[in-house]
Amino acid sequence: MFSTLVVPGSSFTSANGINNAGLIVDHYVDANGLHGFVGKGGNFNPVDVPFDGVTGTFASGINDGD
Repeated sequence: MFSTLVVPGSSFTSANGINNAGLIVDHYVDANGLHGFVGKGGNFNPVDVPFDGVTGTFASGINDGD
């Protein structure tokens, strides 16, 4: 089974990991740059590293822990 995955407002979305709870992680690109995300059921939460000099973030995997 395949599903379309698009973070709203993005020009590119990629999914790289999913856990048993259905949480999906990876990255998307929008007008402000590259952002990691965690999402499920069409709801996406950005994951951005808050350090000076960081130009982008992406998540490459997720575990099944709490």
